[in-house]
Amino acid sequence: MIYRKLVVLIVCLIVAQAANGYDGLKTVVGITNFENSTFYKDVDEAAVAIDNHLMEELQKNCPDIIFQRFEKPAETDNQKIAFAGRSAGVNAVVTCKLTDIRGVEEELGFWFFEKVVYFAEVHALIEIYDTETAAKLFVASFEDEVEIEREQFDSLVSKTASGKLPDIQNPLKSIAESIGEEVCGIVEDEPFKAYLSSVEGNTVMVTSGSNAGLAKGMKFKMYGNQESVAGKAGTEFYFKGSEVGEIEIITVAPGSAEGRIISGRIATTDICLKEKEKDSWF
Repeated sequence: MIYRKLVVLIVCLIVAQAANGYDGLKTVVGITNFENSTFYKDVDEAAVAIDNHLMEELQKNCPDIIFQRFEKPAETDNQKIAFAGRSAGVNAVVTCKLTDIRGVEEELGFWFFEKVVYFAEVHALIEIYDTETAAKLFVASFEDEVEIEREQFDSLVSKTASGKLPDIQNPLKSIAESIGEEVCGIVEDEPFKAYLSSVEGNTVMVTSGSNAGLAKGMKFKMYGNQESVAGKAGTEFYFKGSEVGEIEIITVAPGSAEGRIISGRIATTDICLKEKEKDSWF
């Protein structure tokens, strides 16, 4: 009886390993620097600080995912972002924006002890796009505040503020921490995907490399022929394509790889690569 249980356990482990695909493959996510869309241009320097702090938070909260800087294309519709993400070899793109810095007043205390306190309220927006379908996976706004003097409040309300706001780093740091938690919760379940940058006969170039865990001999299924569907405001999305063949990786570099087509035939780079289950012992 013990022997039979042991055999069943070993078989289950082998099957589970086969279903999990290759060990070491990592999801790669592109993240933009914070775009300052507020009237307050003197916060640009602070935006650099939130960029760095957010990257630290992401690397701390989800160490199994690779985050890399991503330059958002000039045209920022969902298609252009997805196509730029494919070329960069990322599975998803996170766009970040500071949307507003406003003056807010609050009455604190009661009766004779009541007083008016002034705050600078910082607002940020993030959007996460899937590079295969161009779908928006997540959108959320974040806000935090810091106490300021009456003169600074007036300048924010009149939109004439200039110079550095005191302690503005504190709400920016808090926002970065909140964004880091949210982003990790969304992208940690994203499966590994890669794309093609060129096709020449049976040879293909892949936009991911050893940095994402690719190695010689790995095999990936190719999916293509994606049909598009129109969304609101001129957006366009893609259905996940059908399987069209298979490739095997033959050489690997840090940010790219070369493969050969071992089944199927393609004439376009509009291909998404996904994991092929590892061969079992059966």
